[in-house]
Amino acid sequence: MKSFCFTYYYPLKKLIAIGLFYFLITGTKSYAQTKKVAITLDDLPTLSHGMLSEAQQTAYFERILNTLKQQEIKVMGFGLSNTMNETDQELFSKFVSAGHILGSHSHSHPDLNRVTVENYLEDLTLADSLLAPYFGPQKYFRYPYLHRGDNSQKKEAVEKYLQLNGYQVVPVSIDNDEYIYNIEYVKAIDAGAVAKADSIGEAYLQHIAEFSEKFEQAGRELTGRSIKHILLLHSNYINGDYLDDVIRWYRANNWEIIPVEEAMQDPVYQQPENYIGTGGLSYLERLSQSRF
Repeated sequence: MKSFCFTYYYPLKKLIAIGLFYFLITGTKSYAQTKKVAITLDDLPTLSHGMLSEAQQTAYFERILNTLKQQEIKVMGFGLSNTMNETDQELFSKFVSAGHILGSHSHSHPDLNRVTVENYLEDLTLADSLLAPYFGPQKYFRYPYLHRGDNSQKKEAVEKYLQLNGYQVVPVSIDNDEYIYNIEYVKAIDAGAVAKADSIGEAYLQHIAEFSEKFEQAGRELTGRSIKHILLLHSNYINGDYLDDVIRWYRANNWEIIPVEEAMQDPVYQQPENYIGTGGLSYLERLSQSRF
């Protein structure tokens, strides 16, 4: 698991100011070039960690949709079908009606490292039937935990299933520990610790900034250029409150936000990856077969 710390953080305004100042004073080709990133949201429609009511979950989902509308951004989300009650159906419908693309994230978020191929494929098949009304012409899939198989038999069997069932796998180039920040943020909200929640939110913004630049550099080292990145986030409470700030940070620091379909055309994602193991790695890490 990657490092995680709330101890040091900059306020968002300072982060933006630093980024803009550095861009202005360098004037180098590498920083003058616009970087590109697409946003994806896992675990739609909502996450609760057992601490949020259905009303709270619906409210933060609506905040995420409103942010995307105001920022004029279209994203790709990956849904879980294991609850699929009336509220879930309504939220999935709102998501696709807003022009966003919904893909499958499985039925119950199984870990391919821990279940048989047969059980895993049964889970994907169930999700396929329940999520089908919300799919577009092209079906997309995101592996839970980014686990693609801890042995070659599992890896090849799932890849074959996805291909035969018309799924395109959506990789990740900018991975992060956002989910950990969200859990701590929800705990603080649940406890009424507003100041603590604010500090966690600011630390989260710094974390996204640091990991975005880290994987941008990793992409350059791997390919010799700035790739079109795909960012992994989740449909969760912290993004209900901070997604707008995340988007503003990217734009203030010379990142253009693009559709996922455009990002996936980058040649880096056409390179075959041969990693087999237990790690939940970004695509860049899978190509290099090492953690960054």
